Amino acid sequence: GALDRQWPGEWAARACEIEPKPPAEGALPSPPPREREPSRRCRSLLFMALALAAAEAAQVDEAYLCENGMLTAGLPFSAARAGSMSTHSTHPLAVALMNRVAEACGLRARLVNPFMYQTKSELIRDVLAPRLSPREIQSTVSCWAVGRTNRQCGGCVPCILRQIGMAWAELPEEAYMTNVMERPEQYVGANAYGNLVDVLRQAEQVARQSDEEVLLSQPGLLSLQVAGVDIGAVVAMLRRHAEQTLTVVRERYRHAARLIE
Repeated sequence: GALDRQWPGEWAARACEIEPKPPAEGALPSPPPREREPSRRCRSLLFMALALAAAEAAQVDEAYLCENGMLTAGLPFSAARAGSMSTHSTHPLAVALMNRVAEACGLRARLVNPFMYQTKSELIRDVLAPRLSPREIQSTVSCWAVGRTNRQCGGCVPCILRQIGMAWAELPEEAYMTNVMERPEQYVGANAYGNLVDVLRQAEQVARQSDEEVLLSQPGLLSLQVAGVDIGAVVAMLRRHAEQTLTVVRERYRHAARLIE
């Protein structure tokens, strides 16, 4: 496959099986179905634990969490997305805390995100495009709803960032269930429309702000320092993302560009 061809001898795969542990005597009972946590907020914890388990089985020192810096920084795209309404799946502080757990458990592997300071567009253009064919890149998945639909939705934030990145890398357009980038007026009132507006407005805001204003408007960035992240490099990455987003939208998606004119 593509991994063998591009990185021979530099990657490893391990199968992991999860089984429920029999309840111990005196253990707290599992809550009844109606009282259980209905969201998937903890799934990233599961993914990180599986990555560490696989890395330990393969006897390697690093397990990569490959996520672009824009989503890793965890900036809310609007006030309504602040706090738990914004993804923190690969947030550096969460990763640092998980690595402390791994150390306490005596594991040798540590979680690493090698793309903390790269935008989605840069990942596609500079990392994937030189190594993979357009067809192989199109076989990857960004959509949060995949598995519930037969193709990527096109309207969630990851899908919107993917379309911007594919355009920036000058790769062929893909087919999506919704076409909000091309015809946003057809989706007014839908989540896809709101997502697009939030992404574009944030890019426009960052593009016109000074570094100090970016930090004042996004105080959550300061929490990255606790995990040893270079705040200046993150702000520079956010600026590049804003420039790439606005350039792509104004050159290719004229109808979407009207949302910020």
